[in-house]
Amino acid sequence: MQYVRGSRHDYDRWAQYLGTDQWDYRHVLPYFQKSEHIQISNLKDSDYHGRDGQVTVNYIDSQPIVEKLIEAGETIGYPYNEDYNGRIQEGNPL
Repeated sequence: MQYVRGSRHDYDRWAQYLGTDQWDYRHVLPYFQKSEHIQISNLKDSDYHGRDGQVTVNYIDSQPIVEKLIEAGETIGYPYNEDYNGRIQEGNPL
């Protein structure tokens, strides 16, 4: 199973559409953080992840096809993104 949040731009558009900032990314991020228990050592200090929540977030063992898909994406200019739930949400995830 993958843990993927919605795009910050989607939340901001919802807030704009609804006429309230309560659904913008800045307001919903703390709820994501509260729910997360990040296990990825190089992301534990990120301002975009939680450490004490009920949802454990970690990497899975990569399969050879995944590495090939990442390489293919990079070949056409779609960069690898180690943390698509972080500050930059665009890119090719692991």
